[in-house]
Amino acid sequence: MCWPPPAAHTLKQCEFLTIGRYRKANAALGNGRVQKAARRVLMLNGGVATTAEVAARAYVRKLLGIGSLDKFDYGRVRRALAEIAEPIGRAGGMGPPIIWRLRG
Repeated sequence: MCWPPPAAHTLKQCEFLTIGRYRKANAALGNGRVQKAARRVLMLNGGVATTAEVAARAYVRKLLGIGSLDKFDYGRVRRALAEIAEPIGRAGGMGPPIIWRLRG
């Protein structure tokens, strides 16, 4: 393994290198802030939600701080929604958000 520790490693770093043997693969998959918010909004809205609704829930602190969401925030929301939902259309208006339906 990592014993004796190489000159560049400390004992603590060697313990960290072996933790991968005990942890599940992809342990945090689907447990991020945006993924959880997307799941919650879709379940509360009967399985259908827009990108803007999910973004408002995922970044509520940013919006309450009198901030605005940028294109990267919406990109993260779209990527999270693509994993758990399917696009079914677009809402009306200028720059319409995508409407998503929960898979399954």
